[in-house]
Amino acid sequence: MDNQPLNLSSPAGVREMLLRHGLHARKNLGQHFLIDANVLHRIADAGDLTAESLAIEIGPGLGVLTQELARRCARVVTIERDRTILPALADTLSAYGNVCVVQGDAVGALKTRSACEWFDLLPSDCLDICCISNLPYGITSPVLTALLERQQLRSIVVLIQSEVADRLVAQPGTQSYGAFSVFVQFHAQVERLFSVSPTCFFPPPTVESAVVRLIPVPGGTVEVQDSDRMFRISRTLFGQRRKTLLKALQSLPEYPARATVQAALERAGIDPGLRGERLSIAEFDAIARELPSGAHSL
Repeated sequence: MDNQPLNLSSPAGVREMLLRHGLHARKNLGQHFLIDANVLHRIADAGDLTAESLAIEIGPGLGVLTQELARRCARVVTIERDRTILPALADTLSAYGNVCVVQGDAVGALKTRSACEWFDLLPSDCLDICCISNLPYGITSPVLTALLERQQLRSIVVLIQSEVADRLVAQPGTQSYGAFSVFVQFHAQVERLFSVSPTCFFPPPTVESAVVRLIPVPGGTVEVQDSDRMFRISRTLFGQRRKTLLKALQSLPEYPARATVQAALERAGIDPGLRGERLSIAEFDAIARELPSGAHSL
């Protein structure tokens, strides 16, 4: 009886699986298990998977999304940090021969190796690789940063905290717009697909969630002279949101003179009285181009 498959898209099934393996949801790892079959299918649909697709999943939990991905694509590599949950994953995924579970820290692995090279589990020449995940809230920013910097994925579909989703799609002049918005929107086309209620999880989180799709754009969505310099400028300005561009840029380590900053902003065609939160990616780049290079050594 213990080996009977359980319906993991129901609270009862999740409770039984946790009980079967002596587990509990670990709050410190952000474990909130998805229990809504409709949401599950919509997430998988958003990946536009085919029988040739290869999927990377980060934070599989009990494997309910992993099962859905395995039914749709050629191979799934799923990375789980929590060693204690591995026996449950082996249980839930035993019927799927196209799934490989890797135990480890996905953030660390992404920073040190290609997303296609986990133990040579995915062919490096494949062009149809997607990341589809119900991401633990605490690692959303570092995971997305690492994935976008790799620029090897066709698409990224993630279920994340609603507040973070708002930041990813935020436009200049809005409260949610920040340095991370600039980084993500430079590297990818971003779309907020739909909201997900806390009742769709077990245990329910205290915040709303949302599903976001990112389509990486090699070389960036906007032509810039030096993306690293542009990002450094944006981080400096968002770090001093209350200050005008003229005042904030004078706080760079090189301490450029007021007249130098004023002249650079005039050449860029940008009002020195604006604040950084009003600027587009192209305008951050214009400032980075015009400021003397020494002023960018942050």
